[in-house]
Amino acid sequence: MIFDVNKLKEIMDLVRNNPAYLPTRDKNGVLITFCNENAFHVAQSLVLNLFWNEKENRVMLANEMYDYMDSTPVRFSKFTDHLAAWDIANKGYLVYAAQQGEAHGHICPIYPNQSLETSGKWGVQVPVCSNVGAKNAVFGVNYAFADPPTYYMVIS
Repeated sequence: MIFDVNKLKEIMDLVRNNPAYLPTRDKNGVLITFCNENAFHVAQSLVLNLFWNEKENRVMLANEMYDYMDSTPVRFSKFTDHLAAWDIANKGYLVYAAQQGEAHGHICPIYPNQSLETSGKWGVQVPVCSNVGAKNAVFGVNYAFADPPTYYMVIS
C-alpha cells in the first residue's frame, strides 16, 4: 500500500507528539514507554487494522507486534537492509523497524526523509524513525535500537 509521503509524516508527527505517549515512571521508578501505542495509532490513522490483540482486547506489546509481523508474510515484507528501508519509506510505504527484547522489545515507523544518517555505532548509513520511547523524537534508528533492527514493510 502506497501513501502520500507528506501524509505519512504528518500522521507520524501527530502520533509521536501526543502528550499521552510521553515516557513516565511507575511508583517504583521503572520507566514506562509507549512505542506499541505509537505503532498501533500510526497504522490506525492510515485505516490499517494492525496490532490489536483480540483475545485480550488491547494493543499488542512490541514483542507481540514483532511476532505478528514475522509470522504474517501476506501482510508484511521482512528485510534487514537499512538503505532499502529508507528507500521504501520514501516511496510512500509504511515501514516499521522492530526488535524483540527481554521485556517488551521496541518498534517504530520509519520516517520518510530525504537524507540518511551515519551511524558511528554500526558503521553504516541508516534511516530515521519516528520514535516513541525513552525519548520521543525523529532520529536515526541507531539511537532507537541497541542493535540493527529488522524492517517490515506493510503490504496490506
